[in-house]
Amino acid sequence: MSNSIECPFCRTFFTTASGLVIHLESGACRSSNLNRTKIKEIVQRLDRDHVITRPMLTMPGYDSATPTMATSRAWNGSGFECYLCHREFGSLNGLNCHIRSPVHERAVYKCPKASCGKNFRMLSGLVQHVESESWYVFLPLYFWHIKGAELLKYVEYLIKTYTNLPIVEL
Repeated sequence: MSNSIECPFCRTFFTTASGLVIHLESGACRSSNLNRTKIKEIVQRLDRDHVITRPMLTMPGYDSATPTMATSRAWNGSGFECYLCHREFGSLNGLNCHIRSPVHERAVYKCPKASCGKNFRMLSGLVQHVESESWYVFLPLYFWHIKGAELLKYVEYLIKTYTNLPIVEL
């Protein structure tokens, strides 16, 4: 498989649409200044017809972008314990990596195929799901058949609309 999908911000090439989305969600693309949280906020705000997002009730401060960090008080005598799931970690750094991960975030993304019903915490998970399927999904808003790269075009459209960043057309 060749590197055929170009990051619209830094021009790095990826073999899959999900690889590009992981690149953006991880914050590795310094040209975009995007990360998992920013992408989620953009897509949720602009996907008004809930093509790929689940309708969510939101309250101010509930999904706050304020970083959370564990302290030495998380030590329970045998490990550093996550206050949400009670999983123990051998180091404070390990617990903080767990807390910063999407493991406790709400699954805001959904498969656009109505009969599927799968939900995802990260956009890259949704894109991987779509890439792995053999079916095409009809996207009524833009009249596209979705596979990984086509779903990426929809997300690019949402991000471009929100950020006004220069995007190279795929």
